Amino acid sequence: MNTTVSPAKRRRTPGHAQEGAQMSTRMLESKDFWIGCVYFAAGAAGWWIAREYSSGTAGRMGPGYFPNVVSFALMFFGCASWVAAARRDGARVERLNLKGLVLVAGSVAAFAFLLPLAGFVPATAAMALMSAAASAKFKLGVLPVAALAALIAFCALIFIFGLGIPMPMMGSLFTPVE
Repeated sequence: MNTTVSPAKRRRTPGHAQEGAQMSTRMLESKDFWIGCVYFAAGAAGWWIAREYSSGTAGRMGPGYFPNVVSFALMFFGCASWVAAARRDGARVERLNLKGLVLVAGSVAAFAFLLPLAGFVPATAAMALMSAAASAKFKLGVLPVAALAALIAFCALIFIFGLGIPMPMMGSLFTPVE
């Protein structure tokens, strides 16, 4: 008597259906799957925005060439992340860190608000400190303050002095009132 089960019959058994459902649930909980969604969505949005631009050729690039190349690369990496999520058990998505999300987004808003009023130095310091405070490991000490000063000096050298971006080092809050 032949006891082997045909592949068609094996696919119909409840155990294999459960295994497939577990794989799709495992895939949806994977960081690879969700970062693939982010990459693909960013690429699709970039392509949608640049769809009206002339692409030109590799030899004579038009205004849409670079956005399209980057958009398709992002969509490719999104698909590659989905394949990786389906093929292996990756790291699971952790609980959303609301404090970190608010502090990092708030640091960008604080920079935009403080730049015209306080200037580049205080705005950059506020942005860096707020972003660093999003980490559970953040501690303010001598070394982090020295690193912050070096970061501000480096950014000022590049953006204000090197590229000539018109930003005040210190804003109107620090000028004497006459």
